[in-house]
Amino acid sequence: MRTLYTNVDIVAEVKSKRIRWLGHVLRRDHHSLLQRALKRCPRGKRPLGRLRLRWEDQVKYDLSLVGGH
Repeated sequence: MRTLYTNVDIVAEVKSKRIRWLGHVLRRDHHSLLQRALKRCPRGKRPLGRLRLRWEDQVKYDLSLVGGH
């Protein structure tokens, strides 16, 4: 197992997969379940304390690192 993952940057691989998944979702029909889930704004309050990063926030950050909008 170690020989398989010695030259692979796991963090970069996860970021790449995350951006590819976003592209997949954005190419789908606007009425698809994935599109609606991405654009959905949940109701309610978030718990007190440090705010956890949302998936969307992380994707935006990843895109900013590689020069996306």
